Amino acid sequence: MVKTEAQRGGKLLFPKTVDKFPSVFKSATRRANIAKATDWWRKWEGYLDAARGTTVVSGRRAHGRVRVNRKSATSRGRYTSTWVTWLYPVLLDEFDRLQKAGLKFDTPLLCPLVLKQFSVPSDPYTASSVDSQGSLITTKVTTRLDENAVENVNETHFVIDFDDGKTLGFVAKKQVKYADAVSGGQGMTMVVRISSGASGYIHPPMMIFTNADRCYPIRGVRGDVDGVCYRIGPKGWMDKALDREYLKEPRAICADPRGRPNTVFLDNCSGHLKEEESQEELQRLNARLIYLPANATDLCQPADSLVIAKIKDVWARMWNNKKIELIEDKEGQTRYEKTAATMES
Repeated sequence: MVKTEAQRGGKLLFPKTVDKFPSVFKSATRRANIAKATDWWRKWEGYLDAARGTTVVSGRRAHGRVRVNRKSATSRGRYTSTWVTWLYPVLLDEFDRLQKAGLKFDTPLLCPLVLKQFSVPSDPYTASSVDSQGSLITTKVTTRLDENAVENVNETHFVIDFDDGKTLGFVAKKQVKYADAVSGGQGMTMVVRISSGASGYIHPPMMIFTNADRCYPIRGVRGDVDGVCYRIGPKGWMDKALDREYLKEPRAICADPRGRPNTVFLDNCSGHLKEEESQEELQRLNARLIYLPANATDLCQPADSLVIAKIKDVWARMWNNKKIELIEDKEGQTRYEKTAATMES
């Protein structure tokens, strides 16, 4: 192609090249082959200047075409920071020394070694060094959050529907065809909070019941039951007024006993207060809120996948057993009535 361009110019260079090698380029894909030849010609200088063995392109083999991502071509790939370039060989030497001493490589060992290396005053990069963006380089090798001070809060409805279209305990829903334990509708809401880390556990939940006038407490329903608390809402669902009460209720959520700042992850539904709207409550809790993306409940909320989903399974199993019991009792009653009628006649 270089000689052809020098002798005849670049006019129709790529179609002529494709037509000259029919064994390499199939006629059925001529347009695609011309596009490939054009792309190769545009990048050939970058391939020639690259070091040997650093650039891999798609190649045709006896068993078919092999496609490999090209990552080392000129001006491709992420820029490597200078402190990373300096740190990499230092860590290799350190791991080699530790391996000779009988220490096996372990990924969690990497972070302490890096921080130890940054503590050497004579090194060009220390714990006070920053990267090109002005961020401390120590933040690049350490986690941003303390896993022992991370929590997740999530809400869920529980509604049980009869086969006849009525809802057990809460409200009639005729559009529901089969009985099941499902989410949605009206009734009560359970607010689940779990903490992470080695000492993580499920905290006492808060129940939200339905009452248009927000009458609290409910007559005959104690509010001092151990392991649970409750509030009242017009729809039985979390709203901003109930969210503020939730943040104020010490039995539902409290500050870390060791004084660590808590990070609470929750979904971004309209019933949750924004961080700037709940500064007083968050200051008491020594906490901050992080809102998850939309439609991410079943993807990244452990309160849903580890707690709520299991509760739904138990409710569904109990309701299935109850349905069988109701059906058997109805059949038994029908048989008894038929037997009694026969005896009377």
